[in-house]
Amino acid sequence: MQEHLNFISTEIHGGSAPLFNAQIPESVKTIFRHTLFKRLDYLNQQLSARDYLMSRFGVADAYLFTVLKWLPTFAIDIQDWPALASYMQRIGARPCVLAAIAAEAETQPV
Repeated sequence: MQEHLNFISTEIHGGSAPLFNAQIPESVKTIFRHTLFKRLDYLNQQLSARDYLMSRFGVADAYLFTVLKWLPTFAIDIQDWPALASYMQRIGARPCVLAAIAAEAETQPV
């Protein structure tokens, strides 16, 4: 589990964080996207043979789900990675996840 958490933290979370910065030139963001896409390719391969990162849903899955939800913000379509898209649908349909998303939506300004 620690290996998954570290990978998500450094490679997915950390790798996508610069894309939030409007001051970074698009040419530099292209480099970050290219690296991020390689990491998504890896995750897609890993999740093509199983439902979750470990044998069952765990904290690493919750973290990965959260970070992958940011991809549309960067005009990155998760559908380009079918196993990740299926993973996102599966986790997004969990009652606890639906409840957390609804609770978060209630805190957002109108």
